[in-house]
Amino acid sequence: MHIGVHIILDLQGYQQKVDDQEQIEITLRQIVDKAGLTPLFIYFHQFNPQGFTATAILSESHINLHSWPEYNYLALDIFTCGNREKAFLVEKLLIEYFKPEQVKRQVLERHSL
Repeated sequence: MHIGVHIILDLQGYQQKVDDQEQIEITLRQIVDKAGLTPLFIYFHQFNPQGFTATAILSESHINLHSWPEYNYLALDIFTCGNREKAFLVEKLLIEYFKPEQVKRQVLERHSL
């Protein structure tokens, strides 16, 4: 039985500024809303001197973002249960927002055993 889809992205050379906690949180909330997902909790942690981890815990699962500004690199993890198209919309919107020069993508289909 199909449970959900798990998308793992590596974004290199992003164009969007990523050290603005408020903007990242607003953008993440907007993307969750546009994808029709249900946010339960959004957490953001800013590292010193740079970098962040942001997590959106969703009724449908989660979205994680981890940045390494010193390498111009973002690691993203999108997992949704049920409607797989919502995960792909989140992927599209995050790529549109960060405007990376390169994207490495892995898609895992989740199924019960």
